[in-house]
Amino acid sequence: PHGAQLTSLPFMPRCGSVIEVMPYGYDWNNYFGTLAAMSGVNHSFIYLGEDIAAETALFTTPVQHKERRSVLLCAPAHAMAETVRIQVDRWQECCGFAL
Repeated sequence: PHGAQLTSLPFMPRCGSVIEVMPYGYDWNNYFGTLAAMSGVNHSFIYLGEDIAAETALFTTPVQHKERRSVLLCAPAHAMAETVRIQVDRWQECCGFAL
């Protein structure tokens, strides 16, 4: 999810997790990351580019931002697997589980 779907973060269970997939040239990771942290939810994101700051600077107009949001997203399997592993570790730590 992204955008309006993530406004439901405060209603997720404590220690829940959300993973955002960010398209090339689009950087909103701090916006929902902060809301997640304030809500007791673990947040991670996968950026589909190489350099988030430099690539985001290339797209400055509202039209360009809209174009960035309308692309199809497909995170690499290895990146998704690693992010899920990190979220599971965070969940176990948050809930006090030790394996």
